[in-house]
Amino acid sequence: MKRCYYCKSKNLWVLVHTKLGYEQRKCKDCLRKFNERTGTPFNRIQCRTEIIFLAIYYYTHQGNSLRVVSQILLERGISVSYDDIRQWVNKFSGMLTRYLKKNPVEEIEKNMVC
Repeated sequence: MKRCYYCKSKNLWVLVHTKLGYEQRKCKDCLRKFNERTGTPFNRIQCRTEIIFLAIYYYTHQGNSLRVVSQILLERGISVSYDDIRQWVNKFSGMLTRYLKKNPVEEIEKNMVC
């Protein structure tokens, strides 16, 4: 059962899905809105977490340049600049190993939202 990020209550409404596909919830007790990315480093980034980690994976483990990674994502219908990918690598590459242990790359590629 999901809990309110702010007051830890279980009394929640599911409002809508964000444009990135995350459920937006509202607490019935404190009346605050949140989603699964609230309170994480990904909260204000306008791209799905899976896409960020996939871009980092292509750059760090596949040995591609930032521009090549940007082209690979563009071929899949995702427009991301190489500078965004560079910032993601600097900020999130430490989390990549833990994430990939739970979610294999093949599954992420299969479920990508374009």
